[in-house]
Amino acid sequence: LQLLIIPDYETNFLAPPGAPYTARATNSGDMQLDVLRDFGADVNIANKKPGRTFDNTKIALRWLDVIKGFEYTINYLHGYSYAPSRYFIGIEPFGIPFFPGAVASFEDRYAQTETVGFSFSKAMNKGFLRGYNFRGEFAWVHNSTSGYGTRDNQVGVAKVDQYNYVLGIDKYYWTNWLFSFQFIQFCLERDTEDGYNYISGPTFNTVDQFETILSLKVATDFMHERLKPGILTQWGANNNDWSLNPRVEFELRDYLILTWGMNAFWGPSDSLFGYFRTRDSMYLEVKLGF
Repeated sequence: LQLLIIPDYETNFLAPPGAPYTARATNSGDMQLDVLRDFGADVNIANKKPGRTFDNTKIALRWLDVIKGFEYTINYLHGYSYAPSRYFIGIEPFGIPFFPGAVASFEDRYAQTETVGFSFSKAMNKGFLRGYNFRGEFAWVHNSTSGYGTRDNQVGVAKVDQYNYVLGIDKYYWTNWLFSFQFIQFCLERDTEDGYNYISGPTFNTVDQFETILSLKVATDFMHERLKPGILTQWGANNNDWSLNPRVEFELRDYLILTWGMNAFWGPSDSLFGYFRTRDSMYLEVKLGF
């Protein structure tokens, strides 16, 4: 049984506009804000970040147990979300954006959520499933908030519970070839709010009630585990967008590891992976131990 207490609340850190992997929402902005500015109104956004008080402390509990090789956990988390939702407060004076000196006010608020979840893992040692490892994670996020509206235009914010889970299967073939498959799904309590779809935080595009991602990782090793190639592929089923991430590690010495990797993306420009389709990259790493 584990208890976790985090009294120091910090929000997510997002890449700034123009960075190579900035989220689409950060680069594109909010159409509602742009329209207000076009009318001549000043825009004021207040960040209502929770203060460092005992009431805002993040508290978590986890129970872990193993029963005949079946490992499971039961988890609970209480605290504020790391990402805010933006609320429209109003326009002063008179609610008219083109009135001289008009100021449109917004607030970024952080929802206080309750998360209940569980995980499991079971390696099969007998029968025709011998060698397979089955695992999964589930999380119910209660009192979560999300914006709703149209593409690039948020018209409101509502509370909507989220149900997120992943199911995975791992198996080694030919001694040292790992195949790891995952089925990932993000589910909303309902599909619309006031006739509008909910909006994805990273893409600022509307989302379906059920969003699905499939992933497959293949990895192996050569030269007595000194050369380790691998590749991770992810596919967004709702938008047919992809990411492809090959990576090769080479242990030149016990204290010196060289790595080459690549990130490649495909898909519609307003999808999670497709937005970065013009931002394919390669990288090199040098790790020195001493």
